[in-house]
Amino acid sequence: MRLAGNLFVRQGDKLSIKALFDGALRSLEHDRVSVVLFPEGRRNGGSESLLEFKKGAFYLAYCTHAPIIPIAVQSTRALYSWSDRRFCRNAVIRMRVLPPIATQSLAEEDIPALISSTRNDIQKACIALSSPAHANQQ
Repeated sequence: MRLAGNLFVRQGDKLSIKALFDGALRSLEHDRVSVVLFPEGRRNGGSESLLEFKKGAFYLAYCTHAPIIPIAVQSTRALYSWSDRRFCRNAVIRMRVLPPIATQSLAEEDIPALISSTRNDIQKACIALSSPAHANQQ
C-alpha cells in the first residue's frame, strides 16, 4: 500500500497525525494530486450510523482551497467475515458520489458547520443506498 502512495496514521500519535497532514498538504499543493480521507478516523465496527467526523480532512480542504467530494459508501460488512478472518467473494457494495463542496470562500469559523452538514448528507445517502428500494433498482 505504501508503493501506491498511501499515507498512514497511528491513532493517538500526534507526530504521526502531523506527518499525515503534512504529506496530504504536500500532495494537494505541490504534486497536484487528489487525497482520499476517511473523516471518521477509524472503522465504526459495523454500525449503520457514521461516527463523528474528525476535523483534519476539512482543515486540509480549507488550507488548500481544494473541493471536498463527499462519497457515501453502503455498509461494508458484507465484504469481510470477521469469524472466518477472510474477505468474502461476490459482495456488492454501492457507492454514491455527492455534489462537490467548494472551499474557496470558506472561513475557518465555518468548518464545524461544514463538518456537520457533510456528515449529515453522507449519512442520508448511506441510508438510501442500504434501503431495499434502492437494491431493487439495480
